[in-house]
Amino acid sequence: ADLQEQGIKHVQNVMGLGHNPDMKQPKFYNPFHDTNFATLEGSFRERNSFALLLDYLSDPGNKTLLWQKMAAAFAWVWLDPKKSQDTGAKQKYAYEMQENASAYRLNALLPDEPFVFGGLLDSCSSSQQFIELAAVVPQQAIKSTTSIEQMRNWLRLHICFDDRYSQDNGYEAGFNGFWWMVNLLQFLPDMTFTSRKAVHLPQKPEAVKMQTSVVVDIQPDESWAEILEFGLLGAEEIALLQSLSLPAPTVGYELQDDDGEIIAEADLAWPLQKQALIIDNQEFTALFASKGWHVAFGPIDENTLQHLSGGDK
Repeated sequence: ADLQEQGIKHVQNVMGLGHNPDMKQPKFYNPFHDTNFATLEGSFRERNSFALLLDYLSDPGNKTLLWQKMAAAFAWVWLDPKKSQDTGAKQKYAYEMQENASAYRLNALLPDEPFVFGGLLDSCSSSQQFIELAAVVPQQAIKSTTSIEQMRNWLRLHICFDDRYSQDNGYEAGFNGFWWMVNLLQFLPDMTFTSRKAVHLPQKPEAVKMQTSVVVDIQPDESWAEILEFGLLGAEEIALLQSLSLPAPTVGYELQDDDGEIIAEADLAWPLQKQALIIDNQEFTALFASKGWHVAFGPIDENTLQHLSGGDK
């Protein structure tokens, strides 16, 4: 859809919702942010994920810093100190995090110390269909001696997509909006994302937490547009995949038996090379291997890709 649509009409855009106007006041905003909020908001307005990728590729270093500042500013204006002091709201927030986040992430979202939260949540009366977001910062970080860079590292974001009802109206726009939001906010050092179904599956933290301290070198190639739009891999994942010197993979490749029945699916596949990467369903690896495929199982990281390219895992 990003290639057919110039803007974001096909995207559920919730980036501008649920903001706390108090956190935009200069006396609260300026000590921890050195770029005007409207300027940061304008850095991505009305541009879809593919347009943003091309923008990033034109100047990765400066865009990384700009969008780190943008993600931190949005995390900041989603905070709601008043709700954070309300016992009922805090209890509701804790329940929401149990629904929306994996166990390993709860310590950061529900720290064992005073903290401020906010976002697009039932507990803040700002929940949105399909997409929920939590912004968190420990109370100890909000002090005059905290630098802009330190605050950026203190702030935490977590986005959850409700993928349980795929037949509901607006689901596709919600899915597009979720990934568009992930693309924008992944530049915050402490940002994670998941889906309601995935919360109940075993997963490794390193598979979903974005590592944004390294500026990656992505080779511009429009054949990666579908990967960006539908698989929506992060910038570092795309760069790692391109390091294999392979073309853009097929997303969601279905393996068929001799009768044409689908027997397995790979998350990413290179049919001509007979190479496949499977992230979750390990039982599919043997089925692909039986058809002569070279298969790697695991998250998209250096170890898995080394195995895919023929090295030891």
